Amino acid sequence: MTAADIERRCNDLIAAWKDQKLTFAEYKYRGEITLDVEHAEASRKGFQEAAGAVSSMLSSPDSSPMRETLAGFLKQLKGVSETLGLWIEVQTAWVPLEEAFSKGDIARQLPEEAKCFVGVDKAWTNIMTEAKAQPNILEFCGSELLQTLPALKEQLAECQRKLSAHLAATPH
Repeated sequence: MTAADIERRCNDLIAAWKDQKLTFAEYKYRGEITLDVEHAEASRKGFQEAAGAVSSMLSSPDSSPMRETLAGFLKQLKGVSETLGLWIEVQTAWVPLEEAFSKGDIARQLPEEAKCFVGVDKAWTNIMTEAKAQPNILEFCGSELLQTLPALKEQLAECQRKLSAHLAATPH
């Protein structure tokens, strides 16, 4: 691959991904506050494939003129892919807990966990509202979101552990 080929291919990849949008799905009565997981997974796979192509271009000795651009784009592609994966994990944990804690009896039986979930739910709703307002994947899936999602994932895991322990201890 010549330097001109690498530059053209890099520019084509950047152009192909710069306008990609997140899509959302309705959740119960709450509106579009979940990712369309199928679209998010397809986008994630596409970002991973693009990252592989960029990595391959970077390994070419002819990539020198584009090395900085390629490295920056590769970092962005990997970050977006990681963010989408984590976002899907958080959503997968959030959905059943939202179902459980939206029922009054569980919330009354586990008030501390319900309070924790309400905080996570508020953060989740804020993320989804912001994402709908700025649905460009490359722009929204930046480092700030990658810093927020792990904490939400951990809080949801703790809520799930306590809910599971409570349900296991409750006679049926």
